[in-house]
Amino acid sequence: FGCIAVPNSASENIDAELIETFELSISQTLYIRKILNELAATNRIHQDILNTIDKAVFLVDSYFKILSASPMFYRIYEISQEAVGKNLFQVVPFLKNLHREQAYSEVIKTRMSIETEETHILNDGRKVYTRTKIIPIVEENARVNRILTIVDDITNFRVLEEQLKHTAEELSIKNRQLEKLAITDELTQLRNYR
Repeated sequence: FGCIAVPNSASENIDAELIETFELSISQTLYIRKILNELAATNRIHQDILNTIDKAVFLVDSYFKILSASPMFYRIYEISQEAVGKNLFQVVPFLKNLHREQAYSEVIKTRMSIETEETHILNDGRKVYTRTKIIPIVEENARVNRILTIVDDITNFRVLEEQLKHTAEELSIKNRQLEKLAITDELTQLRNYR
């Protein structure tokens, strides 16, 4: 920044206080601009993290108003992009059935995280398994005014687990059949000599 002050007449002097005030204003403006640039850079970093994380991450206030959400939040719960600023339980109503209001209230009261697992059915009939961690953000005054929630879609893991369980049961049945064949004569169905 630069400033040229020109007096109205040759006999008029420029007030030193005016110049100091102007310098102070410019200095404050530059400082505010620096802070705003730092905030914008930090905000870009946070947005990049939210946009690339493979978990649903969202922040609510103590009244359950959604303050921010990752794109995965919208995908997991199959909701529109207009959730920020709205009540979580109005945007994702089935969370009430999971007693999530009580969980959030407990987190606010105890200032301790809670982890849960739940199952819900999507609009297209698919069953989705999720693991949710509700984390209080404790401020300097020891109050919880915001709650961070991280939801991980564990459907693939649960499906593989169920397939493994089913395969283990089939293997157990086959082993019992082999055990029976090992001690039974196929023709007579009596115990064999061995």
